[in-house]
Amino acid sequence: MSTATAELQFVAHPTTYRGTCFRSRLEARWAAFFDLLAWRWEYEPFDLQGWVPDFAVTGAGTDALLVEVKPFIRPTPAQLEPIRDKIRGAIAASEWDALLLGAFPFVDRGFFCCGWRTDRGSWMPAPFAGKKWEGYSLTSMHSLNGIMDQSDEAEEIRTLWAYASNATQWGGKP
Repeated sequence: MSTATAELQFVAHPTTYRGTCFRSRLEARWAAFFDLLAWRWEYEPFDLQGWVPDFAVTGAGTDALLVEVKPFIRPTPAQLEPIRDKIRGAIAASEWDALLLGAFPFVDRGFFCCGWRTDRGSWMPAPFAGKKWEGYSLTSMHSLNGIMDQSDEAEEIRTLWAYASNATQWGGKP
């Protein structure tokens, strides 16, 4: 089986982080990462037309960002489209923007990215922007002012992701 077509099967490990019981360790890891970035989050905030987002996040350069977490490493368009369609339908009549997160932050076109964000009606990689002393936010690929992979800020984001992993790896189970 080629790695291009192989689908990994992940088992979710319920994890408690800061008093919140998450359905998976990956969701808890993203919550810890948001804390390290000083982004406010609420877990499974509400049901929006049949879709319950994993998080509502503020402080990421937007007032209204709904987040879905999936254990993607290198997702194919066929894997992404059903999820994107569901999210797109749920937020169509709302003020919310959406962000789809995978197994970890990644590099796309030389920029260090958090996930994929709705942008001008389509889904685009969501690069980090900012400086470690100013705080981080998300930007658009259209503005091309994200953090390049080779920068000190990209290394700091990698370190923060490692800290978030450590904070949740050995966390209690519900």
